[in-house]
Amino acid sequence: MRKITLFVDEVKPGDIGGMTNNFKKAELILAYLGVTFDILLKKTPDHVTLPTFVFDIGRFVLFINFDRNLANVNFGFINHKIDLNTYFDVFADTLSPQAVQGFHDLKQIIKQKDEDELNRYVLSDNYNRFTEVYNDFLKNKE
Repeated sequence: MRKITLFVDEVKPGDIGGMTNNFKKAELILAYLGVTFDILLKKTPDHVTLPTFVFDIGRFVLFINFDRNLANVNFGFINHKIDLNTYFDVFADTLSPQAVQGFHDLKQIIKQKDEDELNRYVLSDNYNRFTEVYNDFLKNKE
């Protein structure tokens, strides 16, 4: 199975996870999930000012929140094997009380994946490589 690189601003050591606030990186991550910001916004009631979503992707739980005007995006990846109590301060900006419950729910789903699926996605903070991949993404999007 081909590995897919998910680009973030910072990869946490020890395979804890990573995070990004970069709109372009977030857009590319959503493309791998088969969704867009527009799709997520349409699923969000109008009164919600900070849309929040949780996905499982490989061995990671992905927490997403963003402003409706997309001025601020926050994507946090947490390895499903992580103890949230130990590393809570690392991901505090990304986790609401509902998100913590979502983490535990998705953790059970992820545990059932085979090794190939668990290891399909890798995180990288290599900006030069991201630029190349993002430019290809834009060309293919047209």
